[in-house]
Amino acid sequence: MAALAIISLSAAGIGDEEINDSQVIMGAGGGSHSLTVSGYLKLDGKIDLQNESQLIQPQGSILAESSKGYLERDQQGTENAYTYNYWSSPVGLRNTSSNNAAFKVADVLRGGTDPTTPKFIDFGDHYSYANGALSDPVKISSYWIWKFVNQSNEYALWQHVREDNLLNVTEGYTMKGTSGASAISDEQNYVYRGKPNNGDLTHTTFPGVFDGAGNPFITLTGNPYPSALDADAFIDDNIDGVGNTDAITGNLYILGALE
Repeated sequence: MAALAIISLSAAGIGDEEINDSQVIMGAGGGSHSLTVSGYLKLDGKIDLQNESQLIQPQGSILAESSKGYLERDQQGTENAYTYNYWSSPVGLRNTSSNNAAFKVADVLRGGTDPTTPKFIDFGDHYSYANGALSDPVKISSYWIWKFVNQSNEYALWQHVREDNLLNVTEGYTMKGTSGASAISDEQNYVYRGKPNNGDLTHTTFPGVFDGAGNPFITLTGNPYPSALDADAFIDDNIDGVGNTDAITGNLYILGALE
């Protein structure tokens, strides 16, 4: 029988850790907690991050590439099937040979209406597939899953991903909600399940700073880690980009504040 550890402290920290055939659950009591692994992590069991709980892996921490276990992390978006959310995955595809592996949405995303029992999502190709009442399992229209990677600022350059094409872990994507009968303010919980991303991540190299018409190349990205990012450090690390020209402007917008 697998061992079970439920962590109820607001924060817990460890150096080196091996999780073998066991479960570590953060936030099971309804709170949000953090687990910091500052050294080496061999994950052959399961880490379940419920609510807003997070796995913090400081600079220099190591996730064993041979890890065969997985992490689950809750994320919430609008339930409304007519409204977009922007997404990024805190996990890559499970494997025992590499970290930060490219993934398909259907491989890593589960419906988390009950976060203790994530379910496979019912994806459909038609643009109105999820426009009915909320269902179990939840429905998602894969028609609305797109990415925008290193392109000049033209609407026609969005790339169709659906649920079954690969995304790199630094790439963000769009996706609409699970019910046309739900309000924009209604939340759908999802569970990302896979191998936690770790270490330095490099986004696909930009082809240049500007296209032939003088428009900047832009990309849709997001936080690829199972924890919050240090916004100041993210800006400082990226403010000097290709050819000593800013890769980002230094402005940081919180989408909820713009609604």
